[in-house]
Parts: sequence; structure tokens; C-alpha cells
Amino acid sequence: MRTRRPTSLAAVAALVTTAWAGALVAPGSPATGSPPTARVERAAGSGTLAVSPTRFVGGQSLTWTGRLPHGGVRTITLQRFLNRPGDTWIDVQDFSARTNADGSFSFHYPAPDMIDIGFRVKSGRYVTEKLDLFPDQQDVVLWAEQPLLSGSGRAPTQRVVAGLPFTIVADTAPVAGMPVFAGRVLTLQRRVDPTTWVPVGVSVVDRSGLGRFLDLTQVIGNPVYRVIEGDVTTGRNQIGWYPSFPTYLDVASTRGRPAVPGTSARPDRTTHDVGSPGHVQRAATTAALRWRWGYPIFDFDWTSGESLTSRPWRGSRPRGEWTEFLGGTGRVAKRSGQLGVWSGRTDRYGSGNRGTTATTLHGNAQSYGRWELKLRTVTRTGGPRYLVRVQLVPERARDYDCGTHNITIAEVRQGEGDALIGATKGRTRWSRTIRLGNIENSAPSVGVELMDDHVTWFVDSQPVGVLKARKVTGGVPMTLRLSLVGSDDHEMANTTLLSDWQRGFPLNRSPGVLHGPSLTRSTHTSSCGA
Repeated sequence: MRTRRPTSLAAVAALVTTAWAGALVAPGSPATGSPPTARVERAAGSGTLAVSPTRFVGGQSLTWTGRLPHGGVRTITLQRFLNRPGDTWIDVQDFSARTNADGSFSFHYPAPDMIDIGFRVKSGRYVTEKLDLFPDQQDVVLWAEQPLLSGSGRAPTQRVVAGLPFTIVADTAPVAGMPVFAGRVLTLQRRVDPTTWVPVGVSVVDRSGLGRFLDLTQVIGNPVYRVIEGDVTTGRNQIGWYPSFPTYLDVASTRGRPAVPGTSARPDRTTHDVGSPGHVQRAATTAALRWRWGYPIFDFDWTSGESLTSRPWRGSRPRGEWTEFLGGTGRVAKRSGQLGVWSGRTDRYGSGNRGTTATTLHGNAQSYGRWELKLRTVTRTGGPRYLVRVQLVPERARDYDCGTHNITIAEVRQGEGDALIGATKGRTRWSRTIRLGNIENSAPSVGVELMDDHVTWFVDSQPVGVLKARKVTGGVPMTLRLSLVGSDDHEMANTTLLSDWQRGFPLNRSPGVLHGPSLTRSTHTSSCGA
């Protein structure tokens, strides 16, 4: 089995965004490890059907073999079934093959790119069993190597030194068992603007799935690279070209900050979000990048085998763990590269969708600083909508004081486009309603800057509210909390709150943002609660 290599990206790049990685898993579905490659559904009197190889990507040539339940030389038809309610079997166009005298057959045909599509072979009233296929998805990830920083020149690095040669490595099979297309042409490109990429170099994939671009140099800055995997049309394959996600490098004049001991440097594998069908892409720029918040104190990105008690993958203080508040049927769990707050299961083993579920970061609070995270929801049933709430709250229970220090980063009734931001100090409440958009269809980054003389809120790097008031939180240590607030007495809509990454930043030398809409003042009357 191939070991997934640690990969890296510039520190600045990691502040841009991370991927909504992986295929979506239905709430309540257990992790299954390696994805299935095929599923057979047999019916009485049917023939057999199989494909080779068993791991493949869309467009890859497969060898289809099997046997009809009756001998004789016959013309056969390949049919597909999309596995949706109401679908029927459809003949695959431009297909032609015949069986042998014993009813067996063998032919070549490209693999589908869609997941969980059924196929069968048919001739008159004779059919084979149904074969459901689960192709791998193409992928390519990049990282840099530079001898000055790594010693051997083989270790990934987050930063390269200007004017000195470095290598960009492209891994075209980052998941164990993925097919490798040795000899596939790779083209390295550098971004000029959002629509213009210029070629930098050409390489080919080796037998391990890697390609290397050697002896690159770069001036100081934050260049953005990507790799294009070329068409694969040899050997009956029909695999189209495929791009990597843009990869940011931090090119510095000196070695810069070393990697945090005990952590693996990995690349931010995307600069935009990839979601379920219909998910609208949002701008990748974050407040941390635009306003130069610097290197994070902590950065949870959930792209490896973490649990809620795992420390963040990087940061100047890489510590802390997430705790659970399970006030009803929900749970808190990692899901497809994201931190997930679930309202309940959707299968027959579930107990409904009631109560409040929340998770709070403990062990890395700060009295003043900056915080930012991605936000998205998935709803799968009807019913009253949960209140999605993202807050800064006092880390110590003795400081909570019935919410009189809380800062609301975003509060939205799931499925609606307006969100509430606000802060509380004693009996005074400040708030403002902003347009966040339906977070079922987008994944905004939301953030807050807390200083002793002001609080500023951000959505996708834009300041959306400013409160100029001194010591709003009283200087107590503050931390992140994500909540699904629901009723204990009524069934709610099954909802999952997803956060792709969560980051905290110190108050470095970058100035505070003091421009933006003002908040409205009122009296705070909330009672104690989650």
C-alpha cells in the first residue's frame, strides 16, 4: 500500500482556504475506509459481469468480462442505470460486441466518471447481473522541496528562499490504490490573473505517480502555481486533462519560520470550495490574507486522521481540542475533511433531530486576537430549521456570566440568507443584520477581530460591522464555539453544520480594521444557556 506523503504549502497559502474535500457522506453513515469500486446485484437467471482493473478513474479503459445465462453467439448491448427513483435501463450508444459460442464475452469500454452507476449486458431476453461502479476521482497535489530548508532537499517545505533553486512535486495519485498513468504529461503553470496562466515547465508522471519540476527560482512574493495533467488517450483510454488546485508559495528572502516540531507540513489542496451539486463557489480571499493577520496560533484543517481531541496541524501554539455539548439527538464528528456538528441520524437507527448540539475549542484561548473559519450547512429533511450559531465565548466557565461577554460571529436560521452579528457587555447588546447568503449553497469565511478598543466582523474578507467600544469582553480569555440550536420538544429538520477549517491569529503588527457599518445598541436580556 502506498503511504500518503506529507505535503506542504506556503503559510500564506494556507490562510486562503482549504478544500471541502472528498465525496459527501450522508449523516449517520459510518466511515467505510477505502471506497467501494464495484457492487454486484444478482437476480435469478442472470449472467455474470465484472470489470478490470478494479480501481479506475472516469474515462479509463476497462476490460468487461462475463457470460450470458445461455450459450450461443449473439450481439450484445451494454446498458446503464443511473440508480435514481424512476430511472430505466438505457442502451449505451455506439457500442457493439458479440458473445462467444458458450455465451461468454470480453470487450473494452471506458469507465464512467459518475459514482454508483449500474451496468449490465443484454441480448434479447438474456441479461447479466447489475454491476454498480464507483470510480476514483482524479486528483493532483503539489508541494515544494528546497535543499536549504530541508537539508536533504527531499522534505516538503512551506516556504522557499528567493533566488535559490527549488522543486515542485506533483502527486497524481495522492490516495492509496489510485491508478497511476506513467508517462502522462504534466504542465506546470503560474497564475498571472484569475483567467491567465503561463506555462513554466513540463514533466511526466513516473511509476510511483509523481512528477517533478526541477531548478525553479522565484523572486520574493506569493506566486500561485498549478499543474495540468494532460489527456490520456493511449491504450484505449479516454481520460481528459485535469487541473490541480492553485497552490500558493511563500517566497521569502530568508529561511523564515520553521515547521512546528512534531507536525507534518501539508499543502492546502484547494483555493476554493468544492461542495455537493448546486453548491455555489465563493471567493477564496479571507480576512487573514487580505488584512495580513500573519502566521496562525492554531489552524485546524481536518484533512488527515484527526479526532476532536487531536491538536491542530500547525500554528505557533499548536494545541487545543474540541469538546462536545450534546443536548439532544446530535453529535460532533469529523466528516470528509470538515468539522461537523450533526443534529441527528437520518437512518432507521436515528432518534430524530432535537435539542442543541455544539462544540467548543478548549486549550488555546486568547483575550484579544483574531479568529476565522469556514461555514456551511447541509439539510436533508423538512421541519423547523435549526439556528446556526458561531460565537466567541469565554473559555473558563467562571467567566461565562450568562453570555454577558459573548461575541456572535454569525447567527443564521438555517436556510435563510440573513445573519445576525453582535456583542454583549453586561446589560448592553450591540447587533446588526447582514446578508450572508444561503449557506446551503455557499461556504463563506466568517471572522472577527477583537481588540481592546473595537470589534470588527468579516465575511469573505469584507468588514461587515464595526463596534468601537473599549474592553467589550472584559479581557477574559475567549474561544470558538459552533452550535446547532434546536428545540427539545419538537422534531427539527435534519441538519449538519460544517466548518472546513478554524483558525486563530494573534494581534500582530497589522493595524486593526476600523471602517465598516455600525451596530445598533439595545438591552441584553438573554438568560443562561448554551
